[in-house]
Amino acid sequence: MQIGTATGRLASREPNLQNVPIRRESGQKLRESFIADDGKKLVSLDYSQIELRFLAHFSGEETLVDGFKNGEDIHSVVAEKLDVERRVAKTVNFGLIYGMGSKKLAKTIDVSDSEANKILKSYFESFPTVKRYYEEITDEVLNYGYISTILGRRRYFAPKSKRDIEATRRESFNTLFQGSVADLIKLVMVEVDLRIERGELPAKMLLQIHDELIFEVNEDLVDDVVKSIKEIMENIIEINVPLIANSRVGDNWRYME
Repeated sequence: MQIGTATGRLASREPNLQNVPIRRESGQKLRESFIADDGKKLVSLDYSQIELRFLAHFSGEETLVDGFKNGEDIHSVVAEKLDVERRVAKTVNFGLIYGMGSKKLAKTIDVSDSEANKILKSYFESFPTVKRYYEEITDEVLNYGYISTILGRRRYFAPKSKRDIEATRRESFNTLFQGSVADLIKLVMVEVDLRIERGELPAKMLLQIHDELIFEVNEDLVDDVVKSIKEIMENIIEINVPLIANSRVGDNWRYME
């Protein structure tokens, strides 16, 4: 469905194949039942840390931009800045984009509310350009009533109370990133589909899950197809950090490497 989500991501139903739980054994067993035809392989390509790359691009935060350009592990870069474990930095990195407050952060990483507040404060002190950008975006949506994705697609907001305003701040920032990722992957899907129709890309596009695409490909053509799709994904638009796509291949949806 094109309009099944507020952010503009594609949605799946009957069945909802985008929400098959990956961390539960039941979900893994279900994935195992999706198998490639004889002589074919399932091929998955997905973007590496795409929301964080957009954060670096939109905010212009020098440390993040340089980290991605130099191929560094961005969670480790942030962990060093904040003097926390990498897992904590990873939670903060993605939590900021998804509107995570101090209470949710505290619960997720199992610390006190005051410690979570301290970590968030340290993040914004360490990355002042991100803080400034966050404030600019959230103020802009309250002034103009909408947020625009990287391709200019708008989501409108009409907060009526203080509680609505706080929710709008979180949701608008989240929409900027999830919506921009949706724009990006749709551009890729259109380009891939055109090449399939022209006979330039011998693959069958099966499923899109947020920043991931899954294909069925003749096993003797896997390397060439992966190379072609990776080239499309990494060059479909130009931002000020590299776009990186990773690939996995397998006989079924569960066992792919």
